[in-house]
Amino acid sequence: MFNNMKSLLLLLLATFATQVKEGRSCVYWARVWTEPNYQGVYYEFNEDVPYLSSYNFDNTISSIQVNGVWILYNEPEYNTYQTSIVHWAWGLDKKENLHGTDNQISSLRYAGSQSKSNEAGYNLYAGEMFTKKDLYGTSDIPDLSQFHQEVKSVIIIGQSSWTFCEQANYSGRCVCMAAKQHDSNSLTRLDVGFYQRMSDYYMYNVTSVRKGC
Repeated sequence: MFNNMKSLLLLLLATFATQVKEGRSCVYWARVWTEPNYQGVYYEFNEDVPYLSSYNFDNTISSIQVNGVWILYNEPEYNTYQTSIVHWAWGLDKKENLHGTDNQISSLRYAGSQSKSNEAGYNLYAGEMFTKKDLYGTSDIPDLSQFHQEVKSVIIIGQSSWTFCEQANYSGRCVCMAAKQHDSNSLTRLDVGFYQRMSDYYMYNVTSVRKGC
């Protein structure tokens, strides 16, 4: 009986997801399926979801279609308390099967602006591999300490480069970062740079960021 009720609920959610797509107004979205090859029950998200269990989709996702950059985590709250499996899917209306991470995803979120496609900006993450607390920005910040934001990994979106410095006011050791991967269609483009560990660039603390290099 429980399984029948759960199936009915998932079908209702799928109907709602179709309605969301028809009236879609968000730049970035992710549609997830419970079966490989984009089969089974699906749901479409256009916002961060710290608990997929709230949608009865915890540990059920096997395939995905995305517009933009989406990070998938195998723990709730974006692996804030445990660093384990992380998967990122990105592109313009791109589909993929989650080989190796299927039926293991418990939270997801997007990187970038939800109002402007390919807006030049950055997501700063307090954990490596885009985990824990994040901060999205599109302008210079001379002192990140005011946000109490550690920076262990970074995602760049858009066509601008950015300079990250260890000390406030753009001083000390600095590293230039920019998008390295690109996708485009007849309507728009997407430029992305994934920097999984700032320590790979001998950056152990980031206190300021500014546009350009």
